[in-house]
Amino acid sequence: MKVLLLLLLPLVLSKLILNPAPVTNDDYCDELVDEAETSGCSYYSNLMFKCKSVVYNEEIFSSRVNDGICDCCDGSDESLSLNCPDVCETKASIALLELQKQQDILMNGIKKNKEVTEWGMRELNDMKLRYNANLEILKVYKETLQVEKNSLQQIESDTLVIVMDFLKVSINEVTKMADFIAICALIEGESVIDSVIKIASGDNYDPDEAEALYLSMDQNTVDVAGDSSSFDKWNSNVDSMKAILQLDKVVNIEDLFTNVVKIIYSGSNLLKILNNNNLHIANLEIGATKMVEKEGLLKSISTIEEKIRNIEINQKNFEPILNFDFGPDGYLYSLNDQCFTSVESSYTYELCVFKQVKQNGKTLLGRYRSHNIDRNNKRVVISYDQGDRCLSTAQKQARKFELVLECSGDKNELVNIEELEICSYRGVLRSSLGCFE
Repeated sequence: MKVLLLLLLPLVLSKLILNPAPVTNDDYCDELVDEAETSGCSYYSNLMFKCKSVVYNEEIFSSRVNDGICDCCDGSDESLSLNCPDVCETKASIALLELQKQQDILMNGIKKNKEVTEWGMRELNDMKLRYNANLEILKVYKETLQVEKNSLQQIESDTLVIVMDFLKVSINEVTKMADFIAICALIEGESVIDSVIKIASGDNYDPDEAEALYLSMDQNTVDVAGDSSSFDKWNSNVDSMKAILQLDKVVNIEDLFTNVVKIIYSGSNLLKILNNNNLHIANLEIGATKMVEKEGLLKSISTIEEKIRNIEINQKNFEPILNFDFGPDGYLYSLNDQCFTSVESSYTYELCVFKQVKQNGKTLLGRYRSHNIDRNNKRVVISYDQGDRCLSTAQKQARKFELVLECSGDKNELVNIEELEICSYRGVLRSSLGCFE
């Protein structure tokens, strides 16, 4: 046994000499490195030195050990000869206050986050309900409108038949027909002779026939236009009017009746005629009743059409919002139509969350592209691209912008805008929407 030990002793001694035990703070990076290693290991970027204080827990890069500067709050990174003051309790107190402050911000932010997101969810749900309700109302209004239009069409048809039947009974009463044409002329605001020519000729107006009508009139024929008081002057020329109406080659009496009725009826002037006591038209009570019904339908149709237009305008306002992705349960809805301004150095930034970002009111830094709500990592990022071309880059790339939401219990605020690299920007929006439990 002794012989064996004697044989092994040289080997053990050689190992101890070649591989001595690690020594702390000897400016040599030992193969087996512990937490107290020194600046000799500074080329290891991930090596940290743990300060000795039990009051305040902190680590520094190993390269700062024994560099003549008290980095640890208790000075444990330097030799005792440097006489570092122990400020660990002060740092611990400050850190505790900061932690409490951040905790208060987080708690307030989470509370406000809940209020804001619940409000947004209610608003979107109410909007969806109103939108769907409007669809049902529109359906009813449009069906009602079609019914009213069908009724109007039927009344117009019935009334025209009634008036035509009455006139046909009086087809030989040329004086009454002359009166009727005079009324038409007065209402339309033109001379009676021109009115006769237009009514009698319809779409087949012929200047030669018109001239023949004029020549057949007495020299003393009076043109009546616009003023019902001129009707008496017209009566004095009834004989001349009779002569015109009896020119069978120029005027067809049946066509004349038909055209007169259509012109007056289409202009909704029959009621005006019936209500004018100076004019000698009677026995059209049935037609008048139909006209009253027609006027009622026209008002009803106009009212329904106005309601339909208003609802359709509201629907168009709803659709862009209802079709937009604000995140789960409309998480970001409260930022809709929200714009913020921030001044950084000599630049003014204007950001409208779901639209665009501009610098100094003219340079477009990006248009809204997308957003990412990462609850697991407690992070919300809104991205913008397709900004103005950046002449400072070789490819003249479009500018882009990234907005990061940071937890805040106060009002929304745009801060800390910086250019991370050429024409690529990032900003922070302090908001309760950046707070997560």
